[in-house]
Order: sequence, then structure tokens, then C-alpha cells
Amino acid sequence: MINMASVNKNVNFGLLLILAVTVVAFVGTSTYYQRNFYNVSSNFEEKAAELEAVSEHLQLEKSKLNETSFQLTIKKSREQELSKISEDLTKEKTDLELNKKNLQAQLAKTSQDLLSSQQDFTKAQLELSDVKTDLAQRDERIEDLESRSSKYRNQRDDACALITVDKPSFC
Repeated sequence: MINMASVNKNVNFGLLLILAVTVVAFVGTSTYYQRNFYNVSSNFEEKAAELEAVSEHLQLEKSKLNETSFQLTIKKSREQELSKISEDLTKEKTDLELNKKNLQAQLAKTSQDLLSSQQDFTKAQLELSDVKTDLAQRDERIEDLESRSSKYRNQRDDACALITVDKPSFC
């Protein structure tokens, strides 16, 4: 028989050796996973810090973008208002230029009419002057004729007074 004690001793020694290897493997595995966990944890914290920094930077850029968007909206609104004002002013300018041309044409016509009226007035003044001169000459002629008529009437009356016999009908 083989020595049971020696087999038992070898089995115990083998089990002890397996147990020791298992403990060493367990300790080694634990140490390995603890280091990996520490590295993963450190990397996670670094990435979380970087992510936080990127998130803050992104928030800052987002607020800048919102401000820029707001300013752009205001600028577009102002441009639209200025564009409308510009269109209104252009239309008003066109209307005023048209009105100016019409007024210039009307002024030219009125000036021509005034010149024509002045010429007609001058012509009428000349005609009036001629009529006055003619009237004055006729008045002189009438006075001369009345004077002569009066003179002839007086002569007739004197002649009629001298006639004592039948007087003619004109006496």
C-alpha cells in the first residue's frame, strides 16, 4: 500500500499549492483590475473635466452665437426699414421730379401767355393812344365846327334881323 500519509501529504500539499496559486492569482487579478479601474477612473475624471470645459466653452459660444443672431436680426430689421424708407424716398423723388417738369412746362406756358398778354396790352395801349389822339383831334374839329356854326348862326341871326320883309323859313 502506498503510504497513505504521504499521498495525503501530497494531496494536502497540492491543495495548498492550488490554494496559494489561487490566492496569488486572485491577488494579482485584483491588483490588475484595481490599477485598470484606477486608470479608467482617472481617464474618466479627465474626460469629464474636459467635457465640462468643452460644455462651458460651448455654452459661451452659444451665448455669443445667440447675441450675434440677435444683432443680425436687428440689423436685418433696420435694413428692411431703411430699404422701405429708400423706396419711399425714391418714389417721392420721382413724383417731385415729375411735378417739377409739369410746373416748368406750366411756367413756360404761363410766361408765353404773359408775354403774349403784354404784347396785346402794349398794342391796346397804342390803339388807345391813337384813339385818344383821334378823339382829341375830333374834339378840336367839333369845337372848330361848333365855333364856326355859332359864327354862322350869329351871322344868320344878324342877317335875319336885317330882313324886314317876309322872312325866309330858316329865320
